Amino acid sequence: MGLKKWANEHLKGTVSKFKSEFSQTQQDHALGELCREILD
Repeated sequence: MGLKKWANEHLKGTVSKFKSEFSQTQQDHALGELCREILD
């Protein structure tokens, strides 16, 4: 498996786990915090 394909599969798994373990409100808050950190 190539690096790009491996990375995409890993990200897909991570996102699925994130969505299954956190409520929509928690997801929105985490995404907002991440965006603020990136933009600062």
